[in-house]
Parts: sequence; C-alpha cells; structure tokens
Amino acid sequence: KRAMDYFELEPDFRDEKVKDIIHIKRALYNLELAIQADEKHKNEIYYLIAACKKLLRDYVGAYEAIQKVAFTRENISNYTVKFVCDYHELRAKIALLNGRAPEAAENYERASNLSEDVDKKFKLFSGLFSSLELLDIPSTKIATANFHYQKLFSNITPYKKFHKRGEKIKIGYVSSIFKQHQNFAEIFGMIAAHNREKFEVTCYSLTDFEDAYTGLYKRFAEHYEVVQDMTFEEIAKKIHDDKIDILIDPAGHDEGNALPVFAYKPAPIQISGIGYPSTTGLDTMDYFITDETLNPPAELNPDVKLFTEKLLYLPVNFCYAQREDVPTPEYAPCTKREYPVFGTLCSYYEINDDILKIWHKISELVPKAVFLMRIKEFESISTINQLYDRMKAIGFNMDRILFRPATANYMAEMTHLDVILDVYPRSGCGSTLDALYMGVPVVSFYAERRSSRYGKTILKTIGLADLPTDSVEGYINRAVSLVTEVTTLDALHKNLRNMIKNAQALNPKTYMEMIEKKFEEILNETEIAVDDADADTNAEDNADENSAD
Repeated sequence: KRAMDYFELEPDFRDEKVKDIIHIKRALYNLELAIQADEKHKNEIYYLIAACKKLLRDYVGAYEAIQKVAFTRENISNYTVKFVCDYHELRAKIALLNGRAPEAAENYERASNLSEDVDKKFKLFSGLFSSLELLDIPSTKIATANFHYQKLFSNITPYKKFHKRGEKIKIGYVSSIFKQHQNFAEIFGMIAAHNREKFEVTCYSLTDFEDAYTGLYKRFAEHYEVVQDMTFEEIAKKIHDDKIDILIDPAGHDEGNALPVFAYKPAPIQISGIGYPSTTGLDTMDYFITDETLNPPAELNPDVKLFTEKLLYLPVNFCYAQREDVPTPEYAPCTKREYPVFGTLCSYYEINDDILKIWHKISELVPKAVFLMRIKEFESISTINQLYDRMKAIGFNMDRILFRPATANYMAEMTHLDVILDVYPRSGCGSTLDALYMGVPVVSFYAERRSSRYGKTILKTIGLADLPTDSVEGYINRAVSLVTEVTTLDALHKNLRNMIKNAQALNPKTYMEMIEKKFEEILNETEIAVDDADADTNAEDNADENSAD
C-alpha cells in the first residue's frame, strides 16, 4: 500500500525530476519489504519491482525481477487477463532493453493476443513488428506479420469523400517525433525546404513535449497543432476537417507512431516509408517512399507481396538537413595518435552476439585498435556491466573497450572516432548520415532485407558505392583496410562532408522539388470523391461565374 501511494504521487514520471526518482526508490524500498512478508501476491510485487527498476534505468535488475513472475496452471486463474497482458508487455519492453529481441517479440505477441484494449493492441502490434525488425529473418516473414495489422481496424469506416483542393496543396505530418530525434535531419529537411508558394504544411504532434528542435519545426511549418489529448478518431476528424490533401507518416511502427490515424483515411493520399523500413500493413496507406537500392525493381518478385502500399521511387529515400553548429572535420584522429578508434552509434538492443563476434574478429586483426561503445542505454550501469561481460566472454581484450553514454553533443563527439561499424540486420540511417557529415566513414554490410540496405543507399549516393558489402568477410576486410591505409582514411575524414554536400539527391531543396512533383502527379492522377457540401459549393461557384458572364 505504501509503495502504491508513492506511485500515485507522480504517476507519469515523464519529467524525470529528482523528486520523481525519490518516489520510485521509496516505492521500491516498500516493495522489497513486502516481498519478504507476502507470499500470496508475490507475482504482483515482482511485477512492480521490475517496473520500478525499469524507471530507475536498472534494466538488468528489472529483467531479473520480471523473470521471477511465475504463472502456473494452478495459479493462472487467480489473475485477471489484463494483469497477464500487462506482464507480457512489460517483459517485452525490458527484454528489448536488455538486447533480447526474440524474447521481446514473443512477449509482445502474447500480450497482443491477450489485450482487450483496442488502443493498447495498436501499440503492442507495433512493438512486435519493431522487435521482428531486429531479427535476422527474411523480408517475407516481416511483411506477413505486418499484414495482420489491418485486421485491428475491421470496425473502422475510413473516410470516402474529401474536401475540394484549395489554391495550395495541404501536406500533413502526424507523429510524436517533432523534437530531437535520430531522424531529425531527414524529417526536418522535408518540412523546412517545402515550396511555400504551392504547398502548406501542418505538423500534428502527438505530444506537448517541446525542445529547441520543436521550435525549428514550428518556425518552418505553416501550422503546428498539438493533438496529445485527442483520440485517434478525433485526430483523424481534425485532419479531414483541415482539408489535408496528403498525409505523411514519418515513423511507421516505431515507438510513438500515429498509424491508427491513417486507418481512418482522413486524407485522400497517405504516404509512409521515411523512418520505418517495412510496410505499415495498412490498406489505407497509398504509397511507400523508397529508392532502387533499397528496393531493386529487378529483385521484386511479383508473386511475393511485401507491401500493402505502392512503391514511390525517388533517386534516394531521404534528404539530409545539414547543420552549421557542429565542428568541421579536419583529419583522421589516428593520425595524431598511435592507435585507431572504432565506434558505434546504435542502441543496445541492436547489438546481437553475431555482430559482437564480427567486431571481435576485427579487433584481433587490428590489435592496437580501441572500441568506443557509445550507447543510449548506458544511462544504466547494469547495462554497461552486462555488455562488458558479453564482450569478455566472446574474447575481447577489455583494456581496449571504452563505454560512453549517449549525449546531446554526439555530433561533436564523433570527431574522436576513426571508423564507425554499422549493425545488422537493421542498419543505421540517420546516424550514418550524421557520421558521414562529421567526416567518419561507416562500414556496412547488407542482404536482401530492406532494413539492412540503408548504409548501402547512403554510401552509393555520396559516391562510395564500393564501401558497403554483401558479406561478413567484406565487412571485416573493409574495416581493417580503412584503419590500415591511414592516408586514405585521412582523406575521407577531410572530404566526406563535401561529398554529402555535393550529393544533390540528399539536398533538401532538390529532394523536395522531386517529391513535390510526385505529389502533384499523384493528386492529378487520383480520382478523389468530393464531399457533397463541397460539390454543392462548386456548383454554386460555377453558377455565379456563368451569371457574371
């Protein structure tokens, strides 16, 4: 009871203030007392202990606690379906934070099968799909799973008629990522570079959280609407009433997405494909942005369905908004010291044992190299200890491994790295662009999965088509060669930023000119049913014009 009282003092914990941490710690203290005295409610108490430790960023401790929740044939009937569902959801989240993607996927699936809350089901399915993206499985399995998403909306009637177009084409972006985010440079580039004479942009934010990056979105979009307190249906109605012509999804199934809004079809044309590598699974999503490197037309089997959307091809999948507030790369750091530094910019859950074994092979071939592991989840000391033990067990020389938590200043921190090693199967996109802009080459390998090809399409676009490889051996050889051929590496550090700048397809202005031309073509080619009220208004306008004539 005392533990729950502390939870109720600050049920949200979003601000992460010191007083909130104290409340959570006090709740944890009382739960640990309770577990010693209460056998009957042991599962509920361990569940809450896991939740507390997750909030305190003790992800390993949270995982150990959630594992102690035990359901048996004899006791399962004592628990509500909601509690069992909540348990699997929490276990999925904690498993993912500990780099256990298969376990996360399994528990997201169990939770989604149990959930009786439709809105929660949306999030659970998206969590499942995002977990599957981290597994080395064929594209067909990813797509088949995503296709089930549409079934959640069987009771929804999408909009069929829309308002007539105005003088400008109205573009809407709906998401929770209008803030500092790994894909900021791509999304912001689109909004900042749009043609204001022909297009009018509205950002619909699912959160009222704001930072300095939010201010940039507000500055360059004609309208910025916070829809945090609205239901998905209400958001869809607002978008429809705002007469949006093209609605864009910048997140796919990633956390904080707005895909249920798209299920209502509030705009005549709906487009995805910017931030998420696979189909949304929605029949109401019309187009998916891609390029010929990510989805080679020759490799697409017409008998195998991978998308519910039509593929919208551009020279490259995304643009990149360049920053002027970061240091200019001047040289490869290893030219000023006696050893090279390999680095990574990924999340902890993206580091599987297979990629660690590959990095270990590289470390053996470059015995002087240092590996800098810069990872967001290193806010948790227990996560650092866990990765330390994993790398030690594989055979790394731990004297050459550095651990650093991610910071907001990570662009400047990249100037200390010589080469960045990409992960697999979901390769870096925004982080790869940022690294190259900071002069740091990225070694990447790819397979048939679209999610593994981001490095390939980016490097090809800036003129380094030979750097990405389709084999583990090639990946290892390229990493070793880069730090061995110091003159070439130094030249890359000095020239990569210019190569980014000279890649016109990545330039937001050029990119938007291309995509806005596509937008106009799509709208002109699509037969759009107009609302009766608008049709009547059209008729009255025509009658007035004829009378005037």
